[in-house]
Amino acid sequence: MTTDQAAAALAVIIANISGALPALIPILYTLLIAAFLDTLSGIWSALQSKPSTFNAQYLGEFLRSHVMQRIVPIMLGLFAGVMVGGTDNITGIGLVTAAGAGAALYLAETVASIAANLAAPKVEGNIPRGITPKVEVAPVVDPIVEGEV
Repeated sequence: MTTDQAAAALAVIIANISGALPALIPILYTLLIAAFLDTLSGIWSALQSKPSTFNAQYLGEFLRSHVMQRIVPIMLGLFAGVMVGGTDNITGIGLVTAAGAGAALYLAETVASIAANLAAPKVEGNIPRGITPKVEVAPVVDPIVEGEV
């Protein structure tokens, strides 16, 4: 491969990247905003519970599990699908479809998590607020009485 051919190939790659990025940026922003809102609602829910269940160590776990294990692979799949041809060939269609489905499922999971965080009961011990535990215990009855068998 000559220098001119390498430069031409690099120019094609750069043109593909610059053409793909504007389409992918809104998807990335949507996924990151959803992750951010899930983080905030989870922190709010943890701080509202009595006793507080907030633990700062879970923030790193959340970033690892959401951003690095979900958002980054989805975006890499979308980017790779666009780079190999988008909807012009079967490989691009497959990558874009799989990554798009992953993005939709991630958003559905995250929206459900946000809703659960906002509707989480305030806990005192293991009993939600407003519910009075019953202390009455029914007597134990032995169905077999000695001598009747």
